[in-house]
Amino acid sequence: MGMSNDLPAQHGLQSNNLYDRWPGAQPPMESEHKVSLSITHNEVLDLARDLAKYLEYFASDKGEAHQQIKRTSSISADEVGGWEGGQDFYDTMTQANSSITKAHARFIETYKAVLERLLHSTTTYADAEESAKQSVLNILKKI
Repeated sequence: MGMSNDLPAQHGLQSNNLYDRWPGAQPPMESEHKVSLSITHNEVLDLARDLAKYLEYFASDKGEAHQQIKRTSSISADEVGGWEGGQDFYDTMTQANSSITKAHARFIETYKAVLERLLHSTTTYADAEESAKQSVLNILKKI
């Protein structure tokens, strides 16, 4: 059972297209050398919230990835067969499942780290924006 191309809709998430998701975001400038994107800290926070929903999906014991790993790891040597080729296949399958399990765990760890950094950046961004507003207000008071 492969993952659907419509993962966001299946899990109550919005479009994968950033520009559909945040109408105020400016599409990249068309250029050979430079691509830019404009996004507010609130939009980054919305993105972080959506990513957190994905994390729940990927890390959950009920998530499709976890269920697939669980199904393949529960296959016994007897189910594969006692013949020589079957036993070789079982050993290979066990090693592959172990590698997939470790890769999935690394993916979740990395995903969490990216999410934490994104949330940290929204706080930094909001603080900087507030500081800039206060500076402008202070200047305006002096005028």
